[in-house]
Formats: sequence, C-alpha cells, structure tokens
Amino acid sequence: MIASYEDQRGEGRLGCLIVLLLALIFGFVSFKVIPVYIDRMNFEEDLAREASRAGANFWTDEKMKQDVLQMAGFRSFQLQEKNITISRSGPSRGEVRIEVKYSVPVRFPRYTHVFNFQSKSSSIVGSF
Repeated sequence: MIASYEDQRGEGRLGCLIVLLLALIFGFVSFKVIPVYIDRMNFEEDLAREASRAGANFWTDEKMKQDVLQMAGFRSFQLQEKNITISRSGPSRGEVRIEVKYSVPVRFPRYTHVFNFQSKSSSIVGSF
C-alpha cells in the first residue's frame, strides 16, 4: 500500500532543522578558527626564515626581536617583547634559536576565546 502525503506526519523536519543548525554552527566556528591556524603556520615559516637569515648575517638580538614583533603585529597576534627568547650557540655563535610565546583572541558572539601558542625555530650555523 502506498501512503499518500496526507498520511505523513512530517517527523523528519525537526531532525533536518537540527542537522542544518549544527552544520551552520560548525561552519561558523571553522570560518573563525581555521584562519588562526593558517596564520600560525605562516608565522612559523617566517620565524624559520628569520632565524636562518639572522644566523647567517649575525644580526643582533634587538633586530631579530623587532622583526618578530613586526611579523606578529602584521597577523594581529598578541605578543610582547618579553615573550621572545633568543639564544645563540656554536663556535661563532652563529646558530640562532628563537622561541616565541603569543596569543590570538577569536571573538564569537558573547564569547572570546584566546588561543595560546608557542613557536620555536633555529638556524643552521652561520657563516664564519
């Protein structure tokens, strides 16, 4: 026997609306969070490049800190100079290690979540 449209009660509509609502929430959260992680990956690549150039050219710690602060500011990361640690090693002190602790606030309706990150990078031994 084939049921007519009049016999159907529409019980699937509520489930469909719930799934649609959850999909919209997931999409919105992804839209806000994924760019933060993409910026983090790009920042870490820039940090590795900075460490390599600094080690090869024997840049001062102050120059490296200013460059790192500029890179973070470009991405709207919350970073203070005291959270940048630079250490040197090697026979000519050309190997540079940079460690950075920073945060990124993400605003949601009625809520702000702060992501805290720590990035590290080091150079190969600089030229003699």
